[in-house]
Amino acid sequence: MLGKSLMRCGRGQTAVEFLLTYGWAIMIMLAVVAVLFFLGIFSPNTLAPNSCTMPSGFSCYGYKVSDGGELWLDLGQSTGKGITVKRIACTAKEPVEAGDFVSVPDIYIKSGKHQSLSGYVHCTKEDGVSTPAEGEYYRGTIYIDYVDEDTQMSHRLKGDIAYRVERAAATPTPSPTPTPSPTPIPITSCRTIDAPGYYVVQNDLGSSDFSCIIITSEGSGSTLDCQGRSITGSGPSAGTDGIYLTHANDVTIRNCHVSSYARGIYLWSSNGIIITGNTVAKNNYGIALLDSNGTFSGNTACGNFIFDFYCVGSTTTSGSSIFDTNDGCDVTRTSSCGG
Repeated sequence: MLGKSLMRCGRGQTAVEFLLTYGWAIMIMLAVVAVLFFLGIFSPNTLAPNSCTMPSGFSCYGYKVSDGGELWLDLGQSTGKGITVKRIACTAKEPVEAGDFVSVPDIYIKSGKHQSLSGYVHCTKEDGVSTPAEGEYYRGTIYIDYVDEDTQMSHRLKGDIAYRVERAAATPTPSPTPTPSPTPIPITSCRTIDAPGYYVVQNDLGSSDFSCIIITSEGSGSTLDCQGRSITGSGPSAGTDGIYLTHANDVTIRNCHVSSYARGIYLWSSNGIIITGNTVAKNNYGIALLDSNGTFSGNTACGNFIFDFYCVGSTTTSGSSIFDTNDGCDVTRTSSCGG
């Protein structure tokens, strides 16, 4: 009995010594853990990562949500065909409704490329009205309505975004994709452009029985800068074009003076075309588009015999210019030719 009592006493003494030796350390560890919980370090929202996911063929090349729910999105696509974005919505509300969408200027994205859709829409919470503030962890759905360039059919893209809302910048501006300075390729006579490049007209050009500048699909991605030079034909009855694009995409035509052709600038099955700062006159049709997508700015189309602007087929256009007559083009007239 005495031996058993001594063993019990020894065990008790060992327990007391353990508590005296390690008790303070355990209490300090518990206090540290409590402080971390109080500060929100172990909060599930704090640990949740930022993410943006899109269905196959699309990607979030860059993204963020800033204070007030402003959505910044750089959308990439590799569907094998170009698309034109029409409307965007960002909300946690289910189901989404037509009133949740914001119409945007036609934004063309070539397959294998990406384009900023930033600054057009604000993400909303479940009520479809309130927006997330800085520091909140937002979860919502991005909806993008777009048109397929091949079929001209409308589709809806649906992706998910989860983001710790950032402070809004004082003057938020989407960061453009940096591009190297192009090396000018001189043009001194009428020719076909069948490779991407920055083409600069060096002198006035003219042609009698053929189109002067032809840009094919292989010339997609090019810029044609006439630097104010003239491209002149032998008369509108010749059935030729001053500048002719066939199945070419992402081309810019600027600073050209085109006259005396059947069609001054003619786009056929070409998309993502920017036509800016040009003057077209004394053609049957000044600027004509067939099954194409174009954006106009700062052009003057005056004194053309049939129409200054002419659009037929599955054609979508936007922008503004100076002109008198228009058939089928969605282009704003900044003023008439008479001022």
